[in-house]
Amino acid sequence: MAATLAIIVRFQFAGIHNWPGAPRDLDEAYLAYPHRHVFHVEATKAVNHAERDIEFIALKNEMQRYCEHHFDGPHTLSCEAMALRLIADFELKMCRVLEDNENGAEVIA
Repeated sequence: MAATLAIIVRFQFAGIHNWPGAPRDLDEAYLAYPHRHVFHVEATKAVNHAERDIEFIALKNEMQRYCEHHFDGPHTLSCEAMALRLIADFELKMCRVLEDNENGAEVIA
């Protein structure tokens, strides 16, 4: 049985986002307005051999710079939408984006 190999990266970045369609009559109505989070990202990327085709520190740094540039805000992207963009742009197997390391989304490619 052949093993499946992947590298894992984790990092965080600060950003501002909002949900324009948030119901205004809920306790969470503040979500309609720009608010700050520290987003925590965890991602896995397939590799072809045990000597790593890509250095995980280099991937982490590249992804962090990308997030700081594209998701610093204000924007209206959800955690799910950010994870989908990271999967597409970095050819990831999985991406998890959490707000303040508490709640968020996991997308598996």
